Amino acid sequence: MPEEIDTIIINRIDKGYIELNKKVSVNVEVGKEDIIYIPIKNYGPPTHVYLSVDPKMKNIAYLFEANYYVEDEVKIPLIIQLPLEKNIYDIDLIITASYGLINEKFSIKAVSKNLKRKEEISQKETQYNVPTASIIRQIMKNNIISNRIKAFFGKLYKNK
Repeated sequence: MPEEIDTIIINRIDKGYIELNKKVSVNVEVGKEDIIYIPIKNYGPPTHVYLSVDPKMKNIAYLFEANYYVEDEVKIPLIIQLPLEKNIYDIDLIITASYGLINEKFSIKAVSKNLKRKEEISQKETQYNVPTASIIRQIMKNNIISNRIKAFFGKLYKNK
């Protein structure tokens, strides 16, 4: 399912004023194109909004167009394709409202879904202090535990 970031609000306080979350994090798959949606809500008169990706990130993230006419609310698709080199990328975007009167820079942290899964697994392992196979082998070798427990751990770590 495509991810959506916090809504960017324009023209609520004053003409061309932009309210947004400066740091956003999304999970995307490495090697595949993922789409996240950038919702923009306009509280004032219809206006043009310009959105651009930092030129350094053009090979990782891109927009179909740069100029959007926002009457009420629009969801702008941002296509992200993470290469295999890294698991985390900071994608800087610039949003400009009301023909250049005000612009804001914000960053989307694209995190590999695989990396998040690895972190969850390692947190669960450390949460329960699961002994590693090498520690169990050392305990079994030194006859510290009973034969019954040895048999259990022997079956558990037989193929490792």
